[in-house]
Amino acid sequence: MLGFKFLTLQKRKFLLVIVVVASVNVIAFFAIGLKITLQKANKGSIEYRQLHPDEQKVLVYHCPWDVKCGGLGDRQKGIVGGFVLSAMLNRTFKIHMPLHPECNLDFFLTPSELDWRVRSTELAHPDQQSLLAMDGDNIDVIQSLLKKDNLQAELPSTYVLFRSNMEIVQYLLQHPAAKKVEWLQGKSVPDIYKEVITRLFTPSERIQKKLQKLQSDFRAGNASLICAQVRLGQSETFEDTEQFLNVQVFPVLADFLAPYSTAATSRIFISSDSKKIVELATARFPTVAVTVPGPITHVDRSKGGDTCEGTEKAVVEQFLLASCDMLVISESGFAKIAAFLRGRDDGLYIVYNKATFFSHKIVVESYRRDEPAFPNRRW
Repeated sequence: MLGFKFLTLQKRKFLLVIVVVASVNVIAFFAIGLKITLQKANKGSIEYRQLHPDEQKVLVYHCPWDVKCGGLGDRQKGIVGGFVLSAMLNRTFKIHMPLHPECNLDFFLTPSELDWRVRSTELAHPDQQSLLAMDGDNIDVIQSLLKKDNLQAELPSTYVLFRSNMEIVQYLLQHPAAKKVEWLQGKSVPDIYKEVITRLFTPSERIQKKLQKLQSDFRAGNASLICAQVRLGQSETFEDTEQFLNVQVFPVLADFLAPYSTAATSRIFISSDSKKIVELATARFPTVAVTVPGPITHVDRSKGGDTCEGTEKAVVEQFLLASCDMLVISESGFAKIAAFLRGRDDGLYIVYNKATFFSHKIVVESYRRDEPAFPNRRW
């Protein structure tokens, strides 16, 4: 320090510049080292894979417009199952699901925490393979895959194009690879569906505006929202693969809802794949029944001009069902996922055709979200 005191002013300034530059270089060196360490540590995280897609393999939920993938609930099951499988494989997850030339998926739902949009060039990648688990073959395909210890060896391609329309999360969780995915631990199937859908999707601005308007109207005067989703399946509204209920369900459901129909305290919201059920509800509860306007369509069976409007109606209705104070569902994946998003079992019921020794009887009973199947069918 004494030597420094007797240096000329010019030399002192020169030495200070050298010290400052050296200090900055040292700090930068350690900062870069820390960044590299953190990147290495987080390379398996979903967030890292989203930021560095070119370094990773990809699993795409792949449902082209001209391919049948099921209704909205079926597609949600495929998306959630694909997302969980991608985590088990340490892959980036993306979605290719054009609904109509005039309305893509992000017309209704936009990326939330993770960007799942896929570039057209990615779908032409030369190193790809398909994993199709649809309808009756679904569970067999998945269970055959899950018998293999090394899933990576079974799905080695850079891009895996995945399509499924049934609930497979309960089976995926049984594989050792699922035990290594931290965010899956300690969660039930309903919890996983809610987390995945919330992380992937947020309502588009268009859908948000509709929801805000409907919620304001439905809940005017601080009203409770009492809801039912009734899936008939095959009906006068459109063709379906099978019939689950018929219009005879309505008197039973209406009697169950009647005590909640006090105009000053409640609104009754009926969602259905049948126009007749909605008409019966508005006739039975004329002062308290509320509905979402728009055509009733099926995304797999309605390819005409009303597909966009009908899909918008379905998306809005599912969000509304998830907000209900009381919810009655039918044997519908669409409705069950709404119950998952609702997030609780209190005030949750199911209406279905209950078999006895000598006959069938339509009943409304309390229900739990974690039931692995519906009373009469897999969901």
